Amino acid sequence: MKIKKFLTILCILIVSATTFFGCASVEYIRAIDASNTIIDKIAVSLNESDINKGGMTLSSVMSSIDNDMVVFRNKVETWKIREFAEYPEILARVQEGIKVEVSQPQRNEISLAIEFDDWDMFGLFYGYANAENFEYTRFLEDRGPFIQNILNSDYDDNQYGLFIIKYSMLKSVSFGKDIQEYEFSGTNYYQKYKDMFVGRYDLEDVNISQIFAYPDDRLHSNADQKDVEGDLMLLKWDLSNKGDNFEMSIYKITANPTAWYILALVLSAIATIIISVVIYKKSKGQVVTLIEKKDLDKYE
Repeated sequence: MKIKKFLTILCILIVSATTFFGCASVEYIRAIDASNTIIDKIAVSLNESDINKGGMTLSSVMSSIDNDMVVFRNKVETWKIREFAEYPEILARVQEGIKVEVSQPQRNEISLAIEFDDWDMFGLFYGYANAENFEYTRFLEDRGPFIQNILNSDYDDNQYGLFIIKYSMLKSVSFGKDIQEYEFSGTNYYQKYKDMFVGRYDLEDVNISQIFAYPDDRLHSNADQKDVEGDLMLLKWDLSNKGDNFEMSIYKITANPTAWYILALVLSAIATIIISVVIYKKSKGQVVTLIEKKDLDKYE
C-alpha cells in the first residue's frame, strides 16, 4: 500500500483538525498494514485565532514548521548517503525503502510522514536491524509505541479473569514528558515554539494524541477511540488530559476454558437437580389406584 493511499486511511481519524480547542493539535501516528508497510507520521493543526492572540501570524508559524520538517527530510537523505554509500545494494534499497513526505493539505495543517517498505528498512532507521558485514549509525532512537516489544516478542504474561484471558499484552508509556525534553540536531522544538509566543502558550494549550494502526481486528485496548478501516484496527489515545505516567495498552482476549468448563458442570448439575425435583413433585401429585375396576366387577 503506497503512502498516499495509506495516509488517506489514516486521515480519517484526524477529524478534529478544525474543531480543536487550544492553540494547536498534534497527532502522532504509527501504522502497520498487512503487507508490513510501516508509516510514522506527525500531523500538526493550528488554531489561527489563538495564533494571532499569541502575537504571531498563521503563515509565519506554518512557514517555521514547514522549514523544520524540510530540514528533517533533508537530513534523512544525507543520512542515507553518509551511512550506506559504501554499500551500493543496501543504499539502493534504502533510497526506495525509506521515504519522507512533507504535505500541507490545508492552510492551517501540515504533516510529515516517513514510509518504510518493510521491517528491515524500519529497523535500519531506528537501529533495530541486526546489520551483518557492515556498520552504520541509526538515524533516530525510536520513541513510538509498542514496536520494540513487538519485534522482541516481549509480551506481558497472561492475565486471567473469571471467564476471559488477556494475552499478547503490550504497554507503552505516554510521551508527554519526552516532548519537552527531546532534541533533534541540537534543537529543542518544544522550547523553540514556546519562546516564539513569548511563553503565552504551554504544553497544556496543545491537544496531543497518539494513533496506532495495526492489521488485526481482534485487538483490544484502553484507547479513547477505536475504529476499523479496511484491514486496519485504528486506536486513538487522547493524551492531553492524562499524566506523564499514563500507559497505553493493547491486548487480545480469549475464553478461559477452565472457567467455562466448571460453569458447564455447575449448570449441568443444577439442571439435573431441577429435573429430579420436578419428576419427584409430579409423582407425589398423582392419584394412586388401590382398587382396580375388575376387582369391583366380581361383586356384581
